[in-house]
Amino acid sequence: MPQPTEAEVLAALESYGAYINDENYRNFQIISKIEAIEPGDQHILAGLDGGSANPDTEWRNTQREEYKAGIMEGLSTLECPTGQWEFPPDLDIVMNHIDSLEGGGIRWLRQMDSFIFWLGWGDLQGPRTQSYHAGQIKTGTEIAKWYEIEDEFDIAGGFKMGSGTKCWSHAFYSRPKNDESQGWFWRYGGGAYASCGEVFENMVEVLDWYKNFGGLGERDIREMINGVF
Repeated sequence: MPQPTEAEVLAALESYGAYINDENYRNFQIISKIEAIEPGDQHILAGLDGGSANPDTEWRNTQREEYKAGIMEGLSTLECPTGQWEFPPDLDIVMNHIDSLEGGGIRWLRQMDSFIFWLGWGDLQGPRTQSYHAGQIKTGTEIAKWYEIEDEFDIAGGFKMGSGTKCWSHAFYSRPKNDESQGWFWRYGGGAYASCGEVFENMVEVLDWYKNFGGLGERDIREMINGVF
């Protein structure tokens, strides 16, 4: 299975961010109260492009390396079918540009009652520790049951990526059953509510799917804004 190039991942990330940004501002224009936001309330507008990125480059670099180190530490407790674990390359590209992948809506409300596909280190409760990230590791059996794909893929293991109200997302190292010629690759899964979720071949597919996930209507926006002001 060919992996997306860096250019393809970045193009998908740019398209995702532009789409979310346009949708959020279009919806927020419905509400006149948005004009009343004071300079000190800019946290309300944080992440309107569906992600977050701390302006402190040194801090971001430290958090990114701690995240990767934690995931690799956790994966080391599982047997790797190819001999040595490697971090998902397309997620690594995304991580160089944003701290989290959060979808539409106001950021702090998304954390309480929505679906954040990839929490990263960007959540408002502060950065997580390396040991916390290591604790997100899941076995292949656990992940296969989440998505009901026991008969479709051999899964060596993976890790939980996000959180939400009856929502889940994972990265997992896998290959199609009975087709060893395809080799092992990182895939991604996301699901919500009563569904068993969807499987994505790479982060390009994730970004294309997630930008349309859980779109907000006028009533949703009014309820969110009324909860803020």
